[in-house]
Amino acid sequence: MKKLQGDLDGTLADQTRALEIDPGLPEAYAERATIHAERGDTAATAADLRQALAVAPRGWVHRPAVEAVLRQIEGAGEKPRKE
Repeated sequence: MKKLQGDLDGTLADQTRALEIDPGLPEAYAERATIHAERGDTAATAADLRQALAVAPRGWVHRPAVEAVLRQIEGAGEKPRKE
């Protein structure tokens, strides 16, 4: 809900809290990656996408999309950066 209201800081904080409670939530890592991407922080985006894949079950419905975005970040030769 916070993200829909434009509260990226609040959404990021909520997802981080969720991961403190349960670090095995790939959706929380993916949501954080989305926020980092919106802010132009490719290093944090890639890190959270990698972590989402690391904790996600093999059949995770979002795995193909997450893998594709990660390949795009890494394959485009983009250097992870933070603005």
